[in-house]
This record gives sequence, C-alpha cells and structure tokens, in this order.
Amino acid sequence: MTFNPSPDINALVVSYADGELVLYALEPTELCYRSPDIFAHSLACSPDGRKLVTGSAQGTIQIFEFTGVRGDSLSLLYRIKGYDDGIQSVVFSTDSLRFADIRGSQYRIWEPAVLAYNESDEASQSGLSQATLLEPNSVTMMDEYLGAEITAICCHPSGDLVFYGKQDGSVAYFETRSATEKGVLYQHGAKIGITCVIFISDKGRLVTADQSGCVLIKSVTVFQADCEVSAASAEIRLEMTPTLLLSNPSGTRILIGGKRYAEVWTTEGENVGSKITFQDDDDDDMVIVNHPSHSDLFVLVGRNGMQVYSWMVPLEAKGSTDRNGDIEVPNCKTIALPPEHHSTFQLKQRSDPDVQPNSSQSIARLIQNKHAPNRRSMSITLKVWAASSISMVDSSSPQPILFPNFMDHAHIIRQVIGVIDNVLLFLSTNFWVCSLDLSQDDVSPSTNAGAQRHFFLLSEWQGSNRRFIIDYMPARREFVVATRMG
Repeated sequence: MTFNPSPDINALVVSYADGELVLYALEPTELCYRSPDIFAHSLACSPDGRKLVTGSAQGTIQIFEFTGVRGDSLSLLYRIKGYDDGIQSVVFSTDSLRFADIRGSQYRIWEPAVLAYNESDEASQSGLSQATLLEPNSVTMMDEYLGAEITAICCHPSGDLVFYGKQDGSVAYFETRSATEKGVLYQHGAKIGITCVIFISDKGRLVTADQSGCVLIKSVTVFQADCEVSAASAEIRLEMTPTLLLSNPSGTRILIGGKRYAEVWTTEGENVGSKITFQDDDDDDMVIVNHPSHSDLFVLVGRNGMQVYSWMVPLEAKGSTDRNGDIEVPNCKTIALPPEHHSTFQLKQRSDPDVQPNSSQSIARLIQNKHAPNRRSMSITLKVWAASSISMVDSSSPQPILFPNFMDHAHIIRQVIGVIDNVLLFLSTNFWVCSLDLSQDDVSPSTNAGAQRHFFLLSEWQGSNRRFIIDYMPARREFVVATRMG
C-alpha cells in the first residue's frame, strides 16, 4: 500500500493478493475505486501526486493517473509488458518525470512522455475535471526487436561476421564492424527452429541443424565483410534433434550429436562408422572438442569420464571413468586461439607433478556436486587436462590439474563462456561477464587475482530457455551476444 503525497488528494492505494487494486478516501473513510487483475507487487505515487506506478511479479509495469474532482479514481495511461523477472520495487524521481524499477539484480530508469505535463496545468488538484477515458498505450520491452528469436550463433574466424539461426528456421549473418544485420542466407523448414551452427573456414562450409533433425551443409563464399551462398553441398536427415556440431580440423567430417548419441558424417552427406552412444544420456551439456594436439582425434568429456575417438574410424579408442555423482556447470567449452594470439598456459605444477606446466593446449570442464544443499555450499571444481596427458597409447586415465581455490568462485557462476589459454570467461549470477586468471597460485576473491568484472547483460536478453547466447571472438578480442526476440 501507499499514500498519495499530495495534500489535495487524501487517498490510500492498496494492492491485494487476489490482484485487485483499490483506492480509499481517508476523510471520510470510504472505498472510491477498485480495479481487478492488476496484481501489483509494488506501488509508488509520484511526488506531485498525479501518477501511480505499479509493478507485477510477471514484470509488467502500469502507469495510472489520479482523476476525478478529488483524485478519487484511477485511469490507466500506459502499460509496459514484461516477460522476464518480476518487479521487486518501483520509485519515482523527485521531479515526478522519471521512475526506476528493480528486477533481479538490475534496475532500469524510465522516462515516459505521459509523466510530463504543462506548467499551466499545474493548478490545484481540486480543479481537476473528469478525464475522458482513452485506450491506454501498451508496449512490450525491447519492442524494436520483435523478430524471431535467435537460437544459435557461430563467429567467422576473422571476427568480421557472425552466422546465426533463428526460431523461424532462417539462417542469417551479421557484420560486426558496422553492427549491421546483413540478411538471410537461406531457410530451413518454416517455423522449425535452428539448434546449432558451425562454419568450416578451410572448406567454406556453413553447417546448420534444426529441431526436425535436418542438417544442411551450404557452400558459402566470404569476401571482406560480406558473403553469399553459392550452392548446397549436402542435406542430412536424422532421427534425432541435433544439439551439437563439431568439424574435424581438415573440414572433411562433422560430428552431429543429440541427447543420447552422436554420428560422424562427411561434408558430402555420407555416414561414417557406427553411432557413438553416450554413457549418461541426461548429461545435456557434455563437452566434445577436437584433441588440442592430435588433429585425427576428438575427445568427449562427459559426466562420468572422458573418451577419445578417431575421426577416421569413430570407434572409442580409449576411455576413463570418474563416477563420483558430479554434474557439469552448463555450456563449458574450449576455444582455440589463432597462433598470433597464443600465450603459454602456465599452470605452475599444481596437484600432479608429472604434468608439464608449459602446455599451451588443454581441455577444461567444471564439475559440480549435484547433492549440495544450496548453491552457496555446492562443491564445484575446475578440472583441466593438459593435451599431453590425453593419449590413445596410454591406457590409464588422464589426471586433471586441480584448482582447489576455485571453489571460492563456485557460487557466483551462472554460465561458462569459454577457456582462453589460462583465462576462464564466465557469466556470473548477477549477469556480469567476468574473467578469472587460472595461472595464479591463489584465485580466491580476497586477492588481486580474483575474478574481474567487465560488463553486464540485461536479463531480458535471455532466450526462452533462460540461457544467454554469448560467444567470444578471439581475432577481435570482443564478445557477441544475441538478444532475445532477434
């Protein structure tokens, strides 16, 4: 509830749990106005007493005007429809021309035109006439982005272009230097969402997969900051919904993975070998990457261990188990930097004296104890395997390099963006993009070697699955973020 601060409007505004908004006059005490289905979680009257702002748990903001001779009624002027976190609080500026809302860990400042009024109208509130009821203006946050939602992105190695797929099945591209959406390259089935996108630069192939199990391989010619599709190389039909794509270094084969298994195909559309069945089919975010130092191998790091496979004959070459009931923090992957950007991955011999500290190639994964009672106390360990320890010849399980002090940062990680040499990039729980230098002996927050915050993301940029689509472009040393609604 809130009181109107104007001495000319002696009123109390109350919001009830059933969604009703009620206006009471205090002298004499009587009910003046009621409106159902407002569901105001927070209320604020402007200092001049003319306006009322409400915020709902669904993220909707509504602006009312006090009307009537004594301000004993409310007229809805403006509605801002929300689709993200609920409104926790709203507050007006002292001049009554702006207000701020708090949702999640962020706040926004609004300055809608309906809050302004002419000084000639600033007479006593008792002089207000009956307002003519008009249809309120209703808008949606980020109304300028009403296109189909972006569901997958892939950066060109130069960083000049970003290829992306949308929920409506279209595949388009974006030019980063001028921040311009260039256009649609081609279309999958109508309204069939794209699930993953990769670009094979050596062969000039763009590979896209959709929810129906269709994988298209297109020849794309890139010139300066533009590109065009020249021809279709292949079309693959699967009995699963692909959730990951990986190309071998030579660009001749691709791994297509779903929830329970993966298959290897040539870029000409020919199936190679048998299915690779995942040991744990509910590990939605397993890491599958090319071996950092052996181009003919790829590595699957699942919840229960690591397997090494050959691109030529995709049968398991070597496996290891680590059945400790742990799960992975979502979206962890490795990123290979161009040679000119490489620096030494100095790990300074931590838990395993046999691991060489000068390896510049590695595979990383975050392991989280799923039995932790809450996020603050959950046990998360960063595991890094040096490339030299992952071999088809050695039958023993590769020993990861442990970072015990990394547990200090566990509770603030929402999503992992990537591992760049010795730097971990991640999104924190309050939507800050952060980096953590893993080459330091002590990475606890109490030291200068703790995580550094760079910039934050707006909560409404999340996709419909409550995840952010974000990637790092090493060539430009910049991030690319896909906002919801295109």
